[in-house]
Amino acid sequence: MQALAIYSSRIVGNPKNPVLVSFGKKLRVIREKRGLSQERLAELANLHRNTVGSLERGEVNISLLAIASLAKVLRVKPTDLIKTVHAYSVHKV
Repeated sequence: MQALAIYSSRIVGNPKNPVLVSFGKKLRVIREKRGLSQERLAELANLHRNTVGSLERGEVNISLLAIASLAKVLRVKPTDLIKTVHAYSVHKV
């Protein structure tokens, strides 16, 4: 089975984007509660083996399909993974 494409590009020049870091922290907490290694979570979610670590460090931007896949494996709603992101996502237009 082919791994899901999880991001459009690596974040260059701003690897500590607060939205990505917030998502990564939440992902790590839930993954550790489930007793899964990064590699095992990636395998079960059909993602590349390095992906979970990159996500947890806030280094990559994830796709909606990958969020859904991770949530299914972790037995949470996709919204549980992105709840903490809301505070950082308000943009001035």
